[in-house]
Amino acid sequence: MLVSKGVENLRNLASETAGDQTLLRDVVAGYVAMGDVQGNPFGPNIGDVDGARVSYAEAIRLAESNGGESNPDVTNARFRLAELDVLNGNRKAALEGFRKILPTFHGADRIKLLIRIGFTSSQLGQLHEAEKAYKEAMDISRAEMEKQPNDNRAKQAYAQSAFFLGDTMTQLKNFDGAIDTLKKAMAIYSQMGGFNSPSVDVRRFTWSCSTYLADAYAKKGSLKEAESLQRKNLAVMEALVLTDPNNAQFSRDRIVSMSRLADTLSQQPGRSEEARKLTTGTLAALKPYVDAETPQGYFLQNYLWILQHTPFADLRRPNEMMAYSEKWLAQVGTSDPQALDALAQAQFWSGNVAKAIDLEEKAISQLPSEGNSELRSEFETNLRKFKSAPTAK
Repeated sequence: MLVSKGVENLRNLASETAGDQTLLRDVVAGYVAMGDVQGNPFGPNIGDVDGARVSYAEAIRLAESNGGESNPDVTNARFRLAELDVLNGNRKAALEGFRKILPTFHGADRIKLLIRIGFTSSQLGQLHEAEKAYKEAMDISRAEMEKQPNDNRAKQAYAQSAFFLGDTMTQLKNFDGAIDTLKKAMAIYSQMGGFNSPSVDVRRFTWSCSTYLADAYAKKGSLKEAESLQRKNLAVMEALVLTDPNNAQFSRDRIVSMSRLADTLSQQPGRSEEARKLTTGTLAALKPYVDAETPQGYFLQNYLWILQHTPFADLRRPNEMMAYSEKWLAQVGTSDPQALDALAQAQFWSGNVAKAIDLEEKAISQLPSEGNSELRSEFETNLRKFKSAPTAK
């Protein structure tokens, strides 16, 4: 009721702004504040995402129509809209929004936005674009760190940029470059205490970086080095879960560590029984999250990835693949290419090849047409596999 009244008041004020720039700025700020109350993804809100989108869009429209594009409130509104697009699975629109406001960002704020651009580009399979964004973030943060060598925020920005860049290099198969970059990030976290830091945040960032480093070793084929890091990572997360059993982030990271180690073990001769046991444990740990009334897309995506890629045929569970991929797609909508691909694979493993082909083609259509998209290559490989299946003829 209060929110509805507030929106009505803003509409009335907006009709009175002609020629009054002070009132216009107040109304624009009011619409941004209203959007935050309705659905700001970074703060307390009433869950009205559609209402938030309307309020942010109105703030932008009012400012643009009166030459106020440089208004900081407009930048905030554009950023919030882009984040809402990320949450709704419309990553193409989100990336466009992030890029539009990038020229107005500088210093630490620019680093954060570049990392967001890199992450969103990566989600769309545009790994070279992600690499470019992370490199710029790393360059800026290195300069900040050199100017303020004792500033932990500058160090964290550098390390965070480096470990995202390293992960992207791994996906681009530049394994040596990835390992070198990730070791630079690990060196920064070690200076801050690493796994032994009194700061939980530093311990978790160290875990994230070590996880990416293990991934690089695993993809390079250095499985023993990967396994050693992954066992340490799992031990760290299990210890953190014991200190705070209700911390959802720690539980989530523990599951990631289990999944990564299981995958590495499955690639080594004579380790299949241990890998199978750990894979089963990972699926069991994920089950309460994917069966929640409103499961997070992250958990659904990871559960589905294990079902689709496990080397153990009896753990593939096509019926579960179908149920959870449909649940994920219902959450994010048909503009999310990865959710469409997940349902396509579920249909394929269930023997519905024609439906799998149709869904995979839709997934590909949702990817950016410009640039080099590694995700497009992956989806096109899936499509060729579906079309070559006997029942596709």
